[in-house]
Amino acid sequence: MVNSPAFKQFFIAFLVIVVLIIMYNESTSLKVSSVDLSELPDDTLTFEGYVVAKRINSIWISEEPVSFTGRIFGLFSGYGPGSVIVSKHDEAPEEDLFNRLKTNQKVRVYGDILRESNPPRTSAYAVEVID
Repeated sequence: MVNSPAFKQFFIAFLVIVVLIIMYNESTSLKVSSVDLSELPDDTLTFEGYVVAKRINSIWISEEPVSFTGRIFGLFSGYGPGSVIVSKHDEAPEEDLFNRLKTNQKVRVYGDILRESNPPRTSAYAVEVID
């Protein structure tokens, strides 16, 4: 079964798709301007971390950058105990809040409450890239 041509074609197609997704995530990055803090609510939660994964409507933030193999294994097992899932808040002004971010880029997240789950979750009003 593993030596059959159909399995090899499927496996190669799967690898090509994974590589294209990773390349697409890396190519949608732009330089970010600073965040206007006066537009944010008074009880805004602020924390810093590294973007370790990008999903369709969310990103994963962790305390440390992640390697390529860590990104692949993180799809199935998570990105460690210090990771947080960040989604876009309904009141966030930008439509493409996460499109400009790169994997392993250090960011500051301005969000609402940190929900107790495993991993923790929050909704972001704004995301700022830290140089």
